[in-house]
Amino acid sequence: MEIERKKNRIRFILASDMEQVAPLIDEVRGYLRERGVVDAPPFILTIRELVNNGIEHGNKSDTVKKVIMDIEEIGNFRFKISVKDEGEGFEHASINLSMPDDPSQVRNRGLALVNTFAYELAFNDAGNVSIAYMTIKNDTFFTVDKDGNSCTIRPVGDLTGKVADELRTLLLDSQASGVTSYNFDFSDVEDIDSITLSIFVLFANNLFKDHPDGSLLIRNANSDIVNMFQLTRLDRFYKLVE
Repeated sequence: MEIERKKNRIRFILASDMEQVAPLIDEVRGYLRERGVVDAPPFILTIRELVNNGIEHGNKSDTVKKVIMDIEEIGNFRFKISVKDEGEGFEHASINLSMPDDPSQVRNRGLALVNTFAYELAFNDAGNVSIAYMTIKNDTFFTVDKDGNSCTIRPVGDLTGKVADELRTLLLDSQASGVTSYNFDFSDVEDIDSITLSIFVLFANNLFKDHPDGSLLIRNANSDIVNMFQLTRLDRFYKLVE
């Protein structure tokens, strides 16, 4: 399996062998974890079904032929998934994408499931490229943009105890990867509680202990969050920028 990365896109090129699917899914889960997503079953199911379809029906399990999958982040935690095979394609204009009425029917469920979870499912004219558009729905998620030893983290949703473990893991993993300069964008954060606030305290102590020249910036926080950081004296560690 070959993997190519660009800023907002990752490409997987794999042989038409079902043994390749499990390693592919592991790589996709890693890609999502980099973006703060730890649980996205519909997304993983969509990947699995489209790739299985390309291997089994498109390339007829001919291991000489390749399946190419692109995952592109197109903004606001929305993704475009494109899977291309080297088969002859299929007549998709008349395909029924509804779930079978007969619960005992085994076949013809893959694309129907994808159509259920994706907000749009399309095919190219030849019928050898499937394109699914999906949004990963989390109560709160984090987008991460790392550039060398700098990192921009943008939480989308409230920072409460519900996401405390996820936030802690994200921060520790980023520091372990060599990040010393952090830019937190709070444009989409309305509220923060004492549990996640304590994580910011511990993280600042940990960062400056190992990297006295480190940097912590918080941008676009609302007035309530700014007041909280000032009242708790956290503005000594985190520079608050409008």
